[in-house]
Amino acid sequence: KRNGSNANVITYLIDQGANVNCKNRAGQTPLFLIFRRYRLYNRPDDRRLLLYLIPRSRLSHELMRSIKWANTPWDVKETLIENFLLHELNVCQEYLHQFPIHSVCRVPCPNQDTILDIIRHFGNRTTNDWSLSLLSFDHDGRLPIHVAAGQQMRCVSSSSSNPAITPFVILKMLELEPRSALIRDPMTGFYPFQMVSCCHLAEFRGSRNHGSEVLNVIFQLFRANPSSLLIKKTTKGGQASVNDGSLTTRCRKRQKTI
Repeated sequence: KRNGSNANVITYLIDQGANVNCKNRAGQTPLFLIFRRYRLYNRPDDRRLLLYLIPRSRLSHELMRSIKWANTPWDVKETLIENFLLHELNVCQEYLHQFPIHSVCRVPCPNQDTILDIIRHFGNRTTNDWSLSLLSFDHDGRLPIHVAAGQQMRCVSSSSSNPAITPFVILKMLELEPRSALIRDPMTGFYPFQMVSCCHLAEFRGSRNHGSEVLNVIFQLFRANPSSLLIKKTTKGGQASVNDGSLTTRCRKRQKTI
């Protein structure tokens, strides 16, 4: 049916072995078409059909970026995000539940407003103040700001990177938890401002408008921790001292008490 609900027909065909990931001539999958139809007509049958299709469909990066997230209900969003992380990125379910903000930073979205909305929602599921999660260390000793900046450091031009993680998203994390700027990423050894610098070096050459935004974020991150570029005091043995370890230790103790 063009305007009517055909949810029963679709579920029957899939239960009988129809390929749920087949594409039409325009390259669109059944899941994408039902998302579009739900956005137009907002029918309960299509909502139930989405919850049926999502766990059975392949959730590519391109599909995740093309979906219109604004008017999608949260039970559908949660199902979509969790299935993408578990089945496409092979994120452990225990990790997802324990470190929701770390996990959702890896979800490809169409824009920065969408990823910020997702971060707030998943953060509030575990605590009344989701900003508390921004100083939570995962099993690798990383903070959410490290994971977010690291998404761009992997490869800015890669299809698996997350273009929704913009300098504004990093700056928002910094505003909510300024102490995160003082801690190195254990995977790269960089401070957050250094990670952003590496990610967006090309922006200064290629785009005047976005380049100023990047420069502002780098400045704000650096201003929170200017000592990272000062000459380190040397010990009697001649080795440079590292002064961010005590903060990391205090943050870990605080995390255990939350």
